[in-house]
Amino acid sequence: MKTITIYNIKGGTGKTTTAKTVATGMAMGGKRVLLIDLDPQGNTGKSFIFQPDPMDLSVYENKPQQEKTECFITNYLSQKNDKTICDIFHDPNSIKEIIRSTDIERLDIIPSNLRLSLIDTKIRLSDGRQENYIAKALRLVKSQYDVCIIDCSPVKSLLTVNAIYASDIILIPITIDDDSKQGLAMTLREVKALEELYELDIDFRIVINMKQRTRIQDETVRYLRAIFNEKLLNTVLRYQSNPITLAALKRKTVLNMKESGIASDYRCLISEMEAFL
Repeated sequence: MKTITIYNIKGGTGKTTTAKTVATGMAMGGKRVLLIDLDPQGNTGKSFIFQPDPMDLSVYENKPQQEKTECFITNYLSQKNDKTICDIFHDPNSIKEIIRSTDIERLDIIPSNLRLSLIDTKIRLSDGRQENYIAKALRLVKSQYDVCIIDCSPVKSLLTVNAIYASDIILIPITIDDDSKQGLAMTLREVKALEELYELDIDFRIVINMKQRTRIQDETVRYLRAIFNEKLLNTVLRYQSNPITLAALKRKTVLNMKESGIASDYRCLISEMEAFL
């Protein structure tokens, strides 16, 4: 099993859209895929697992305000039966209980939620190693999948350290704007620092996302290609917001929707990535 972490310190580069679309496309193409949502916002998981909130007021009846507040906190932070990626950081052996199937054949997911934002502190206060929770968990299921894709938040934390530590490849989506080169440089510096710290050998690839047809953007692409050569993927994902927005509203990916230019781009990206898996 190969593990691909999709990461960029800079926000707004399309990491979540790329993670769920690539995972879907690879599964539709015959690969057994595990998708991990490592963003506390949980948007990747919500695309595949919809859990309506019953908003049951009966549990608050006849309680004073302080008890209502405590009840609300317990209700929305309790584990219930919906295990998430958070559980791996308590016990990596629990991974088999956390994996959820999706409506897409061969695609499984480990969802996330806002409780994950509390886990970084938990890891920092723990004894022993702090970087290998995800790696330990994935070793238990590696025979069941061909590829694991991890969707990270842009926040630098021990969660992203865990993702990078477990990775074979870091896929860095970038947009062509004023901050793109600095964000890319910061991301690469972090990956290289972790490689040196933990004696890792991690490959990386860069994919240009939301590309528009302008002279300045064309020049930037040529500039980056001259520096990074094969590390910059040939596929360029065009700027086409409507299909992506519509797919997100319907809790799907552009690959499950009416054919579009961006869907074609993602198919090219998937084919290119499969070549180096």
